Amino acid sequence: MAPTLTPNHEEKCRIERVRIWFKSFVPGDLEGAESVPAGSHMGKSMFRSPGPIESWFLTDQRGFSADPDASSRMHSEIELDMQNFRTIHELHKCDPTIQVDHKKGTEDCRETADSSDMRFTDFRISEEAKQIFMHLHGSAKNACLKLGPINLSPSLDYDVDIIVSINDSGHETTVSVNGQIEPYPAFEMYMTINSGPVVTVFQEPVEPGRTPAILIGPPQRAIHKSVTASCESVY
Repeated sequence: MAPTLTPNHEEKCRIERVRIWFKSFVPGDLEGAESVPAGSHMGKSMFRSPGPIESWFLTDQRGFSADPDASSRMHSEIELDMQNFRTIHELHKCDPTIQVDHKKGTEDCRETADSSDMRFTDFRISEEAKQIFMHLHGSAKNACLKLGPINLSPSLDYDVDIIVSINDSGHETTVSVNGQIEPYPAFEMYMTINSGPVVTVFQEPVEPGRTPAILIGPPQRAIHKSVTASCESVY
């Protein structure tokens, strides 16, 4: 009979992969939001874009969510190999913007913003320090807010530095983010280690009283967050 192996629960697991995703989204309970009165989107929340042209858009119909597939205006994601200190994959996307008639609830526009100006850059790797540094830049416009061929929307932007490091034993990682995001809309960032449970890096709501009008110019809200988490052993 083969001997029974007793797991050593003091043995620490090893971090192999870290996945990070960063989102901006318009909350369903946005200040001033109203309910769509009719049509296929009846009951969903919508908000009026400031400006001389009255335009109403659906929110993302949610609050903070750790679901990487949750609806968002902008989504930036990266997965890192922390054993070989390299990028496994990178993803940037925008979910469709839906403009609705304020009274009828019918769709006036459904378009997806251009995500070509969203990227991770300036990678710096230190295997000795067991650390990966990167810069995340994002900029996108409301694809529906236009007059003829001219897009009238200001850019939704973020520029942040992200540092991912692991400790000497290799079972604990620290993710730090420092930079600038917009006062509007809401922002959130999460990570997983070895496909384990989701860890919240930060959740920032819309600043009180802020609207898309604040998007004119560079991002104005400082973000400085750091979280440390460990992997989980599987026996």
